[in-house]
Amino acid sequence: MKGEHRLKISGVFPVEYLMIAKEQGVDINHLLSSLGMSSNVNILREHGILFEQMLQMMHALWQVTNHDLSIGFQAGCRITPTAFGYFGQAILSCNTFQEAIVFCTQYWELIGKGIQTTHQENDKEHLIIIETEMPTEGYLQQWMIESAIFSFWRTLVAILPNAKHELKITLTFAEPPHAIDVYKEVGNVKYNYPINSIQIPIQYLSDKLPLRSSSAFTIAIAQCDAQLNFEDQYSILTKKIKNIIGLDKNGYLSLDEMAAYLSMSARTLRRNLADEGSKYSELLKQVKLKDATRLLQNTQLSIDEIASKMGYEDDANFCRAFRKWSGQTPSEVRKIN
Repeated sequence: MKGEHRLKISGVFPVEYLMIAKEQGVDINHLLSSLGMSSNVNILREHGILFEQMLQMMHALWQVTNHDLSIGFQAGCRITPTAFGYFGQAILSCNTFQEAIVFCTQYWELIGKGIQTTHQENDKEHLIIIETEMPTEGYLQQWMIESAIFSFWRTLVAILPNAKHELKITLTFAEPPHAIDVYKEVGNVKYNYPINSIQIPIQYLSDKLPLRSSSAFTIAIAQCDAQLNFEDQYSILTKKIKNIIGLDKNGYLSLDEMAAYLSMSARTLRRNLADEGSKYSELLKQVKLKDATRLLQNTQLSIDEIASKMGYEDDANFCRAFRKWSGQTPSEVRKIN
């Protein structure tokens, strides 16, 4: 089906999940065959996996590993830049730490489709913010976020080892049973935070990378662009909406308003987004959370003023919505900052 084709996911992370399960004694060949998938993990790694198949595989792994919540963390810490092909080559050959970070966020979907990365900067830190684009929750969401954020962390450490002990990670999840392993491996991690992020001290951004090479970067980024252009044709509408949706003086466009803006019916918009593995409500929630967090952490506006700016009639409604999105109140987020 058209929608299934558009939900292709890189095989790097699913294969790592499988390898971890195999080390625990799971017969992964039998597991994959029972799901109607090829048992050749090399093919899976090279050609990727449909998003629906990945969810089925993750559900099965959750059962056969006795609900091992640490699989996402383990996978992220084991994946090196060299596993990412031309994407990894481009990172390693960047000139500075900042160029590598910008490249990672701009091209992340090549290896982490289903995860959105954005970045912000203040006087002290550069923040890489990581969110799920697909409607997942519970252990599925935690596996996806942790595998993405810790692989991103390991990539940054690989290109600039001196920054390892200065990097900070924040996670929206409650502290899990494997937290002690996280602290031992990474060091500076905070749970129950409003955003999933990696925080990088700003003084490292201009540092030169040891393997920098303009010729290698040119070759690698040309291959990345070719792959990205090929895949973009399968997520055109989602990308277009992301460029349109945002906070203005009238708040946010509803699904009906967005459909009218795009000259299509709401039903057609909903169906076409589903074909691309997206939901308008999920895209809107992500934007609202990001905008609200930015206003709370980087402005002196009162919570009531922020609520009004975001289109809420009173701060109580805004606070309820924000708590639903992030698991914390606006006041708690402002205190953290």
